[in-house]
Amino acid sequence: KEPKIHPCLLLSKCFRFNYVQVEDQKDTTKIEWNALLADQYQTYIDEPINDENNKIVNIVFSMLPSHMMNALQLNEVFSFLVNEGFVKKRLSKLGLEDGIIRHIADIEKLHKIVSAKNEMLTVQCSNNSDFSTSKFSAIYCLNCIAEILWKIFNEEVPVYNCGNVHQAMIQVGRALQKYSSWIDAIGCFTKALEMCHTAGFEDNHVDIARILKLIECSSLKKSIVLVPIKSPERLILKNAHILRHQNEEVLLELSSHPEHSIAPMGDKFENTSNHGPVLE
Repeated sequence: KEPKIHPCLLLSKCFRFNYVQVEDQKDTTKIEWNALLADQYQTYIDEPINDENNKIVNIVFSMLPSHMMNALQLNEVFSFLVNEGFVKKRLSKLGLEDGIIRHIADIEKLHKIVSAKNEMLTVQCSNNSDFSTSKFSAIYCLNCIAEILWKIFNEEVPVYNCGNVHQAMIQVGRALQKYSSWIDAIGCFTKALEMCHTAGFEDNHVDIARILKLIECSSLKKSIVLVPIKSPERLILKNAHILRHQNEEVLLELSSHPEHSIAPMGDKFENTSNHGPVLE
């Protein structure tokens, strides 16, 4: 007796082939749909804001870079992310705090896309009458944003609340830490500190204390060196008694330098529950 062949089994390969076609079509549709939105949104960038378009303009400055990336308009979005006019309008519309968080997130998203595709993006930069080509990197973009924030702070007729610019600068510095750009991060924190002093903050202000801590944990020159046994700079381990008499792991916290500990050094910034901000 011949076995019965279910009709669905005969069609399984066709279903599988069609499924791939549908997925490809979905990707193409997604790219085209995002490109359509991105093109339409760009028409609102230079329009004056009024009661009629206020809501859509808010969406434009929030979502435009994301739609451009989804449409694979990578060089174009790179240009937008470092464009001073666009950045200022975005921060003005979304607010410094929300705007800088959104902008940094877009830079990090583009970095992931470019890294995955192994592509090289470029943008034309003008310096007076000279033009140069800059390659994309998250560090390059973040440094551009830091320069724009510094300009905003020093504007003679500021449109922004200068009291919040230092917070935005701190966010950029912390983003630079993620890419091990320690000198650039310290530069951002130093500018944020100057903003605080200009604003009249006291030395014991919480923001100044936070900035000084960020500068400290970004400084790499913390090598352990030999000193005389009675030197005031000598290291004293908080858990030395455990290390002497018990064979167990303990944190290398320092009683001689409160809130400090000895930790492995590397090129990646981490925030650990045991050591706080360290290079690990």
